[in-house]
Amino acid sequence: MGEISIRPATVEDVGQLSNMYCEMYDILFSYGMPYRLNEETIEEVLTLLLKARTSKYFVAEKDGELVGFVAVDVVRMDRKLSYDESNILGHIKDIYVSSSISRAGIGTRLLSMAEDWARDNGATIIVNNEPAHNFWNDSQYEVIGKIYCKKLE
Repeated sequence: MGEISIRPATVEDVGQLSNMYCEMYDILFSYGMPYRLNEETIEEVLTLLLKARTSKYFVAEKDGELVGFVAVDVVRMDRKLSYDESNILGHIKDIYVSSSISRAGIGTRLLSMAEDWARDNGATIIVNNEPAHNFWNDSQYEVIGKIYCKKLE
């Protein structure tokens, strides 16, 4: 079994990243997510995101093949808002590890890299919006997942 390395994604990874996104969204759809990934545009979107300053992808690689990824971005809140004297939030957009390698600590390693990058880019917290849940529930929205929050120290 080869060593698994975690590294920043590059434009050269777009094809493999796209395939993993398709796998991830097929799984999410099977669990009831009401929409599917647009496979025709995912490579173009990923290429743009990999070049963005406010977004970062990290990949797990084993024997030249990608086996997982995490997508993180930082967002500046409206100037009238702040959290611990900062108005920059980190957001873990997606995290995925191939079922062929799951339960090996890869997701934890990817998450740690994403948190470090968000922290290095000024984020003090990974966000959640718990107070809005009652509003969405009362408005007859369906829960298809949860968002978790962690203060970055």
